[in-house]
Amino acid sequence: MNLDSILDRMPAGSGERERIRRAYAFAASRHEGRHRRSGAPYITHPLAVAGTAAAMGMDAPMICAALLHDVLADTTCGDAELSAEFGDEITALVRDLTDLEAAGDAGLQTAADRVLTEMM
Repeated sequence: MNLDSILDRMPAGSGERERIRRAYAFAASRHEGRHRRSGAPYITHPLAVAGTAAAMGMDAPMICAALLHDVLADTTCGDAELSAEFGDEITALVRDLTDLEAAGDAGLQTAADRVLTEMM
């Protein structure tokens, strides 16, 4: 999935497309120069996660969090900077996803609650 196919799932004129574009640009700049083991640019993974979130019908904050989910753990970006750029809601979602990855099943409840709520 690419960014355009994700954006096409968002309502036109809602401002959500621009927020997703900003999240993509921010994540891409933070991961610039990094590559996956396969040699692909690192941003391909967050983009794939965001594509899955979009395909599941998740809202823009969840898609932004999917794009940004490795920024806190894998770059020098901290919570305060992320919050200044994207607000407390998206930062909390990114933190939940980061904690979920770090904790395994023990950290599942907060992120899972949001995912299940979005799916219903």
